[in-house]
Amino acid sequence: LLRAGGSDDHGHGLEAGQWQVPQEEWPEFIDKRVANHREPRQQTFVQQVGERWLLLSERRTDDGVFVGLRLDYTQMRDREEKQAQAEERARELFEDMVNTVNSLSLGVVVVDADLRCEIINGGFHRIWNTDPQTFGRGSHFRELMDFNRHTGVYSIPDDQWEDYVAGRLDEI
Repeated sequence: LLRAGGSDDHGHGLEAGQWQVPQEEWPEFIDKRVANHREPRQQTFVQQVGERWLLLSERRTDDGVFVGLRLDYTQMRDREEKQAQAEERARELFEDMVNTVNSLSLGVVVVDADLRCEIINGGFHRIWNTDPQTFGRGSHFRELMDFNRHTGVYSIPDDQWEDYVAGRLDEI
């Protein structure tokens, strides 16, 4: 614990190689650390030498005592990094799939688990005579069926429509 008015030599940790900070950035690093000690109300991530990351959480109590908590954040940061890479790869694959589906002349609709449209290609809009501005991503597949109920796409009597739709949606 350091009492108010105490000192902490931040430069020593840099010289000892505790923090992975380029030497030309030392003055800025020290200024930030000193400012954090004067008004500690934040959390900061700092890379130590090697691949180790620390979460620094610093607070000052009502009686002026400075309390600092150091948490090794390395494994969590690695997981976050891997997750971000996986999400980026998933976005790339989804974009590739959308481009492939959009290049097809036949009608394709890709729905999620809630039967909301994720992809509706141009072939589908052309064949079903729907408007991409009206039916797009997020539309429920039921809306597409209801839109085309009386356009000749379905030859289902009105009294059987609800059962037919329920059966089709269950199949999907």
